[in-house]
Amino acid sequence: MVKKILISLFAFFALSCADSSMRFIFYHEPTFVTEYTTLDFFTILNHPGFHRNRQTVMFHYAQDQTITTPQVHDLVSAYATNGQFNYILVHYTDPRIIQNSDAADLAEAIAITLTNFFNNGYSSGQMNLIGFSLGAQIMDW
Repeated sequence: MVKKILISLFAFFALSCADSSMRFIFYHEPTFVTEYTTLDFFTILNHPGFHRNRQTVMFHYAQDQTITTPQVHDLVSAYATNGQFNYILVHYTDPRIIQNSDAADLAEAIAITLTNFFNNGYSSGQMNLIGFSLGAQIMDW
């Protein structure tokens, strides 16, 4: 019984940490970004730079990458300058979260966030989830 409670508390703590550290960075022009949390991500629908008629790409980088890794930077630059997509990068303010969390917990936080987003009027058919390495596993969960 005590073991189950401890496991439940650990899972809750891991998800809470993921939620508090997880950010969704919206690139609405090549040099402008707006950051959202899991709780307010759905408000991106009200951002003047978010185009509801466009496909949206959400990218999750790998466990050993960050927002400043050259490969991530190149991908962001390519999508941001393309201008045909809404581009969102999943980012962690504390890099230890992606390194120490269970992928299922991170995937659950993203799933809950996206469910709220879709329930507020954006079509799930317009969302493209992309990831690299562990990021791909999380996005495919």
